[in-house]
Amino acid sequence: MKAYLLAAGRGSRLRPLTDVLPKPLVPFLNKPLVSYQHHKLLAHAEEVRFNVSYLAEPLIHYVEATPRTSYCHENQPLGSARTIWEERAYFAQTTLVACADIMADYDVEQLLKKHRQTGAKVTIGTVTVNDPRAYGVIVSDEEGSIREFQEKPECPLSNMISSGIYVLEPEVLTSWDPSWVDLGTDAFPALVAAGIPVYAYPLGCTWQDVGKLDDYLLVQLQHLGTGNLIHPTAQVHPQAILQRTIVGAKAVIEAGAHLTNCIVWPDTHILADTKIAMSIVTSTVAVQIERRHRAEPVLAEHRKKLVCSSPA
Repeated sequence: MKAYLLAAGRGSRLRPLTDVLPKPLVPFLNKPLVSYQHHKLLAHAEEVRFNVSYLAEPLIHYVEATPRTSYCHENQPLGSARTIWEERAYFAQTTLVACADIMADYDVEQLLKKHRQTGAKVTIGTVTVNDPRAYGVIVSDEEGSIREFQEKPECPLSNMISSGIYVLEPEVLTSWDPSWVDLGTDAFPALVAAGIPVYAYPLGCTWQDVGKLDDYLLVQLQHLGTGNLIHPTAQVHPQAILQRTIVGAKAVIEAGAHLTNCIVWPDTHILADTKIAMSIVTSTVAVQIERRHRAEPVLAEHRKKLVCSSPA
């Protein structure tokens, strides 16, 4: 089995953080965001490949520092479906494809086992959410065979959504249209319409999309719990007060600074007596996040139908 991480996007929802780093490399609990998925896949795949484009140089350095990892450099992001077509020589065997900006503790072997059992040419890992209207919704039968896709529907027929984790067989490329751009909106619906076996597999795991600024902060705080996470190379003055805060490598926090529910990026200098809360702080910018109600993923494997009234 091989693996492919889709990492070429601009990460516009994470701006201004992604003005200086590509989204896969933004710090997450003091490690590159993509490293969690990358090392999970290296434990199962003979090779992991990235597509890179936006701010490609630091991603290329990251890839070149890791064994059994390669990359394809796109001058401009091609789109996930077009990338697979252009890289079709790499997809000569079963390949697990994943978006590089998600956190998920799924079981790779169980996903592959289910994929083989169904005889699918494509398996889409799914998760269940309370409110699926902001996602790509999947409707399948009891065996998991996908019957319909809904993109950010007002009245969803299911609360099962795509996790951004897929398994592809090389045979599916014989039905591929080179003009397809996106997997979710172009390739997968067209394959289902053509009668190609495309199945859903509920991952039954904790899954989190950290593509937006508020999620980037709140998901890390959720993982952190009630303490602090301070990189060994950071300098935190004994008279600084940290509450539920992550401090990156070589950051400096002076006396009297008071940080609550914050993420401090590497090489950031917090001056004395500075008070900051619910913020992401880098060496060039501070982004404050307002608390708001969020629909959290439902950690369950079952699917349920939703009853949706017409908008007023």
